[in-house]
Amino acid sequence: MRYITSNAEDRIPVETQLLMWYLFDTMNEEKDYLQIFDLKVSNGKQLVCHHQKQPQWSEEVFLLTDNPITEKVYIITENGNETMLLAEDY
Repeated sequence: MRYITSNAEDRIPVETQLLMWYLFDTMNEEKDYLQIFDLKVSNGKQLVCHHQKQPQWSEEVFLLTDNPITEKVYIITENGNETMLLAEDY
């Protein structure tokens, strides 16, 4: 099952949420239980920096959106469930 905290759902635009789930799903590396997404604004675009610590891996993607934001987001996998949450909610 997939979940998103109410705080993350309220503050992250839907298109950015969908992109992060897509990046999570299409990773061609062994996944750590903790996926990290640093959302930054770069030249008016949404920069999504996706990485993990074990094994070390990263990628960056730009998203054209009317509402770029700056946040740190996690997707945590535990007991077969995946939860998207803001770092401040961890």
